[in-house]
Amino acid sequence: FFFQAEDGIRDYKVTGVQTCALPILKLIEGRIEQGFRDLFGAANFEVRLLDRKSRVLELVIHRGIEPLPIGQQMKAEPEGHGITGWVATTGESVLCRDPQHDSRYMPGLPGCRCALTAPLLLHDRVVGTANLESGDPRAFEEEDRLLLELYGRYVAMALNILDMLIVERSEEHTSELQSPCNLVCRL
Repeated sequence: FFFQAEDGIRDYKVTGVQTCALPILKLIEGRIEQGFRDLFGAANFEVRLLDRKSRVLELVIHRGIEPLPIGQQMKAEPEGHGITGWVATTGESVLCRDPQHDSRYMPGLPGCRCALTAPLLLHDRVVGTANLESGDPRAFEEEDRLLLELYGRYVAMALNILDMLIVERSEEHTSELQSPCNLVCRL
């Protein structure tokens, strides 16, 4: 249900809602990106949301890290879906100082020498992941891992609020459409 494209944003799939939610979406995306830059000095990151039914981790915001090739999916599974899949499965963050030698790592940023991945938790339930990558082997420390876990909770809350807004606007739009239809059907 989210966003991604050249500029990191995908239109909503909910018809009639995108014009109402797009300014809020851009604001939230901008704040999340600013937080990654200001708190972690990170220019290369991705945020993925977990589809609970399919266990697919959908890319919703990204900068600098290439999306997976068409047809490939990242899932919340402990093996075969990178560090991000492992984090989404276990709910535990990972500071990887040598991604090229970690069997869980799936290439994202070319020349990545340090990766930091944390779960996005909402009420202690994993709803997604945040992944930061850098070419500097000392880009992230243990303190950054703890801070990303905390920041991830705020990101999860913001995205959840946006989701609730979309659902509310979608229901309003649907009821507005149904009222004229009901009137016509009664004629």
